[in-house]
Amino acid sequence: MKDRVQRVVVNDSCSVWSRVISVVPQGSMLGPLLYNVFNNYIDDRINSPIFIFADDTKLCSTVRSMEDVHKLQADLDTLSDWPSTWQMRFNVDKCKVMHLSSNKLCASNVLGDVILGESFIEKDLGVLEDLRLNKNTQCQSVASKATRILSCIK
Repeated sequence: MKDRVQRVVVNDSCSVWSRVISVVPQGSMLGPLLYNVFNNYIDDRINSPIFIFADDTKLCSTVRSMEDVHKLQADLDTLSDWPSTWQMRFNVDKCKVMHLSSNKLCASNVLGDVILGESFIEKDLGVLEDLRLNKNTQCQSVASKATRILSCIK
């Protein structure tokens, strides 16, 4: 697939032609099917548990020793090879590490050539989770949103 172009047409208006740089243009009919086919091969050579929901991928690992750190990094290295094989990209800016323990080993996690940042709170499928898996932040967020909605109704 070389030298392909696309444009968007809505009613009688057309966008300018743009070069297609991916194998599956967004908005195509085959896009979701091909994305699922590609995603089926993401965990072929990864030893750690991996969870995929739509376009979110989470790699989980129990790290108790430096050997575990090396195993996790090996899985991240394998994961970083996947996009080039399938001509897709990870948004590395959104990739983060969350340590669910106070007992951290001093090791940087790298995806490709980018050192992954550490996160203290993440939203996963609409639910806020912090390092201690505490639900207070989620409850405060929902209560605040409900208060805003109630004030709009008043």
